[in-house]
Amino acid sequence: MRAKTDPDFIERHLFVDGFEDESESIARLIPPKGATFENSDTRIWKINHEYLTTEYIYCLAISPFLVSSISEMKSNEGKKVLELGLGGGSLDMFLHTHFPLMQITAIELEQVVAELAEKWFGVKNDTSRKTLIRDGLSYDVIFLDTCDLDKFMSCPAKNLRNPEIVKTMKNLLTNTGVLIVNMLPMKDDEEQLESAMKVFTDTFPSCLKFQLAREVNVVLACTKFDIKELNVMIKFYRKRAMKFAHALGVPHFANSLLIK
Repeated sequence: MRAKTDPDFIERHLFVDGFEDESESIARLIPPKGATFENSDTRIWKINHEYLTTEYIYCLAISPFLVSSISEMKSNEGKKVLELGLGGGSLDMFLHTHFPLMQITAIELEQVVAELAEKWFGVKNDTSRKTLIRDGLSYDVIFLDTCDLDKFMSCPAKNLRNPEIVKTMKNLLTNTGVLIVNMLPMKDDEEQLESAMKVFTDTFPSCLKFQLAREVNVVLACTKFDIKELNVMIKFYRKRAMKFAHALGVPHFANSLLIK
């Protein structure tokens, strides 16, 4: 379908039954030379993994750089990233494209989701990126982006908002590691959001809260280390976020984040 923000570009969308008004995953397509939406079969078009279409995926992607769990704009060879919840693979394939030496593991609970991501969203396994359907390593970054049908807070999935599970995620991190959480409240209820966040803020020494300009998602970046002089560091992170937006080729998100 044509992109809502720019109809000159074509996107592929993944929808979930019952939630057809919102896309689960969005990927921009690369047309073959000379092909147009009208004269070509878009099923054969490749995915542009260098481009991000949503604010919250951008926020997830840059958060580990902001808190230095991943080195700023270096190859990051040997760095280990775990993503819980594959979806259409937008996040991990974006990182894999920009940092091919980074070791990325995506864990997906549903076989059908992994198959859809491979067939329609260009997600591929190789020596430095893999999808697992269901590990004893320590990770520099864990992305928690798995959702359910909870009517108040669909992301992260309710069964993963459990203190013991969150503690396990913390124990899977290196000492400088960070847990990045995508939170999607289904209603404009700040009290409900704060309640869902509490399991993370109670478990980790520090959590940064990212609010987005155009999307309702809230992203948490929770570190195993205590962020000293938080007000000073937040100003630093805001400048860093703008820098990364330009460096990663997504300047349209440069002013998207409100960091608290």
